[in-house]
Amino acid sequence: MKHLSGYLLILLTLILTLGIFSCEKDDYDSLLNNNASKVGKVQSLIIMSGQNRVLVEGIIEDPNVSQVSISWDNTDSIMLPVNAQDTIRKEIGNLEEGLHVFNVKTIDANGNSSEVVSAGAEVFGSNYINSLVNRPLESSMLIDSTLEVSFGMIDKTTGVIGTEFIYEDTSGETEKLFLDVNRNNLNVTDFNSGSTYKYRTAFIPSTLALDTIYTDYASVTPFQFPVLKNASSFEASEVNGRWGILADWITNDAIKNHDGYGGWDSRNGFNVESGWGAPSIVNGKIYQTVTAGPTDYTLEVVFNANNYSESDEGGYYIVVAKVEGLPDVEDIPTAPEVLGYERVTSSNMTYDIDFTVDETTLISIGIVTTQDDSGRYGPIKSFEILPN
Repeated sequence: MKHLSGYLLILLTLILTLGIFSCEKDDYDSLLNNNASKVGKVQSLIIMSGQNRVLVEGIIEDPNVSQVSISWDNTDSIMLPVNAQDTIRKEIGNLEEGLHVFNVKTIDANGNSSEVVSAGAEVFGSNYINSLVNRPLESSMLIDSTLEVSFGMIDKTTGVIGTEFIYEDTSGETEKLFLDVNRNNLNVTDFNSGSTYKYRTAFIPSTLALDTIYTDYASVTPFQFPVLKNASSFEASEVNGRWGILADWITNDAIKNHDGYGGWDSRNGFNVESGWGAPSIVNGKIYQTVTAGPTDYTLEVVFNANNYSESDEGGYYIVVAKVEGLPDVEDIPTAPEVLGYERVTSSNMTYDIDFTVDETTLISIGIVTTQDDSGRYGPIKSFEILPN
């Protein structure tokens, strides 16, 4: 019994000793945790991604924090000294393209650290950039100094935000515009004819992206759309009584069969008339020469009236030719420079002549007529060149 009591005393002593040791260890761990929890962690952590770089931003609210540790991918880390209640902004570069996870913790002057705050960012690089394409250009038309450009649709999930557009104005100055991705059409009223514009497409990969990425520039010499001047409600540059000479049109002498005037009629506007006291006309010509870009066109000419006949000797023709000037009546069907023509008769008052220009060039548009003095006329309402 005496030996049993001794064993019990020893056992009790061991239990008490272990209990005391356990309590001391728990108190120590608690103390460490309390120290960590007493250091305020970084607030509002944001990782902004860029081209092979990120920007780490956060807010330090704890006045006891003296430095911040930033580590990423379990391989690299940096230490930043901070002031009390500071905002951290640290750029980290030379990152490979792809997802990176960043761990941030604060540290006080005693070496105590806060809880770790983690955030990830997708860094973009050459793979993303090489996947980008310029916004498709659907049409580009220049009329005098007015340029109309139309862009096609583009996949908005790529991060596209719009198109940068650079051109030379009529004063020779370089102008820069930006067309939002939700707009397809651009209208420039002061484009310097004969110059080239360039454009590139801008992308922002995410809402937190640091960098705007651009495609390479595409350069374009705009399509020159031909426009005829004084092509309806016709005006004269010279007038003598009823007859005159059309402004902005070239009129040869054969047309001027009314005492040196002809082609413009105070009663009818654009009108070539022979007979009723006026002599016949042989290869009379009225035309304009304009620059046309390469595309398909339709020339529409509308008459108010005419009394021309298929049986008339010679005939009255509407002609489009790739040359400065128009061929004679007898050469129209075979002349290689003729892009299109129609013979005018009283059975038709509207003529649509389709023609194609293969490269930017000068073209002449107008009428050629040989008509006798038995009484022929053909007042024109309008000329218009249309895209085909």
